Amino acid sequence: MKWRAAALVLFSCVLAACGGGGNSNDAKPQSTQVEQQAVVFGLVRDEAGQPVQGVKVTSAGLQASTDAKGNYQLNVPLSGNRTVVQFERDGYALQTGVSDFPAGGNGVRVNATLQKLGLNVAIANLATAQSFSLPTSVKPIVEFGGDALVRADGAAPTGPVTARLTVIDPKADLGLMPGNYLAKTASGTQPIESYGAIQFTLRDADGSVVNLKAGQTAVIRIPAVKASLSATMPASVPLYHFNEQTGYWQDEGVATLKPDGSGAPSYYEATVQHFSTWNADKPYDTVTLTGCVQDLSGARVGAGLTVVSVGGDYLGSGTAMTNASGQFSIQVKRNALSQLTAFSYAPAAVSDQVVVQATAQDGASSQCLRIDLQGAALASYQGTYVGTYTGLDKGNFTVAIGSNGMIAGSGVSTQGNGSFGVSGQVSAAGAVSLNAAQGQAGIATFSGTVNGQTGALSGTWTYLPQTGLTGGGTYQGQRQ
Repeated sequence: MKWRAAALVLFSCVLAACGGGGNSNDAKPQSTQVEQQAVVFGLVRDEAGQPVQGVKVTSAGLQASTDAKGNYQLNVPLSGNRTVVQFERDGYALQTGVSDFPAGGNGVRVNATLQKLGLNVAIANLATAQSFSLPTSVKPIVEFGGDALVRADGAAPTGPVTARLTVIDPKADLGLMPGNYLAKTASGTQPIESYGAIQFTLRDADGSVVNLKAGQTAVIRIPAVKASLSATMPASVPLYHFNEQTGYWQDEGVATLKPDGSGAPSYYEATVQHFSTWNADKPYDTVTLTGCVQDLSGARVGAGLTVVSVGGDYLGSGTAMTNASGQFSIQVKRNALSQLTAFSYAPAAVSDQVVVQATAQDGASSQCLRIDLQGAALASYQGTYVGTYTGLDKGNFTVAIGSNGMIAGSGVSTQGNGSFGVSGQVSAAGAVSLNAAQGQAGIATFSGTVNGQTGALSGTWTYLPQTGLTGGGTYQGQRQ
């Protein structure tokens, strides 16, 4: 079953107890004026979901590092309601997380998913033209002329210059993208959906950033991705670069769809005047979707829970916070599918998922998200489950449910489509919601129930409308 792994972005919000990463502001001089502080904390993991230790975390000029469990904490000056956090570690692409402080709050969680560098090579001769490719590239992803580089201070690069190139695939995991899919405009901000991105950076021997000289240009090619099999790739889209200081994407040019060697559309090409994280995106119109979050007794939760929307048929996401009545208003793409999930960080809990089909007008979710703020129910589902699925595709699967309700595993199609990854979650009430990648079903929902006492797992999977297919099948499994 090939279900687009829309829920993977939610892995960036996996709930974990916050450990004590090192905090550099222990030695900060005392001020005669009391400065209001805000706590920024979170969890850093790799693409496989494993914690990453020793990550340099920077926010508001202050630094910390992640501990053995991937946790960090920073006490930063509370200035405005937005925080930008950078994550750096050798062997990984630079990552940037952003978040808004909740109204009346002075703390925020900013988690991050780090991606392994795709290419990390030294440039042998700066005087010659350069090109950089990955093993799967049909054409070089980045190309520029000789003697085209300069340090940020205007000096010539010293020693060998190291080039780092990484392709960011938002279809594999929306959380790999820096920022939160918001572009800065003259009138405010604009949500954008991605068709692929790359990150390309240069540093010389002493670690100084190296970029193109004034007047020099480079050609970049961004491998194109689309949200579903039936989606249409635009012939051209706006090109955005990521501003690491503000945490917003900035419009800078146009990227044009080009064919690969076989004639199929495969990458967006553009000419740029500097290196950065570049994203082939398209702004989209939004509508406001209102909803509510309640506990298992049916009582509304209070303020401060985070609600995340993930595009079901577009590669974008958004966030909102609940108010004192447990209500939220979130921006989603007009006339598109979105998946909603609520998160509580204290105590750590995750709600069930609700898929909503937005219309051309503002609307409301027909059901409240349900979340277990006591935590006991989720622990009862923990374990490894083995099962089979049937219908328009057939095969078997093995998944593990963690103590926080998150689900991860793999499956095999017996109809010639090989293996696929599975991710998702179970709510406190036992409602199962899964997504899978690389199979036959295109985009589908996989929902059902799990019984914490008997260990029985069962449900149905159904094609989503944008595949052009109807029907699906059933699945069943048992805790081992």
